[in-house]
Amino acid sequence: MTEISVIIPTWNRAETLGKAISSALNQTLPPLEIIVCGVEGSLDQEVVNSINDPRVRWIEGGRDGLASIPRNRGINASRGEWLAFLDSDDEWLPDKLEKQLKHANKMGCSAACSDAIRYIPSKGYAGTIVNGEVSGDLISFSLLSNNNYIVCSSVLIKKRHCGKMRWISRRYIVKSWGRLRIMAAYSYTYGLCLCKRTIINL
Repeated sequence: MTEISVIIPTWNRAETLGKAISSALNQTLPPLEIIVCGVEGSLDQEVVNSINDPRVRWIEGGRDGLASIPRNRGINASRGEWLAFLDSDDEWLPDKLEKQLKHANKMGCSAACSDAIRYIPSKGYAGTIVNGEVSGDLISFSLLSNNNYIVCSSVLIKKRHCGKMRWISRRYIVKSWGRLRIMAAYSYTYGLCLCKRTIINL
């Protein structure tokens, strides 16, 4: 069976973290592990400690306030063949990993992303993120060079390629375009496909 490591960066998200973890645990394709990367002594750690599942583990670090840094810690600690990223205030639909991995394998891609449902509690359902702007199954270099169609919590990527790239701290880039262009270059080299089914709640 394909092994997937889920990486969740978190900081002061105790009210939503449990739901995010549960959505990863309840996948139709069970993940190998769920790595929650946060700050020692925070309420987030108490949420993780309350979950009775050996697949969920806590990795602590400094209070840097930048999600890219704990994501990199998760990458370094992960054991899966594939990595899946999930923000601590988002939730996956139950078949997210199964559908996405199947689509990536079908398309011969080493990375995949999908659309997501944008949910604002005060307003209710507000539509999807990508909203049909990508017409085909592959996200091209030119598309990513002009706009960011990658929903962070939808990213699934083979770990062996993450040795060639890391999440970049926003303090070192302008308007987050650095990460976008890295992913654009990645899509050109290894293939990045879009699973058109909406499989995430934001």
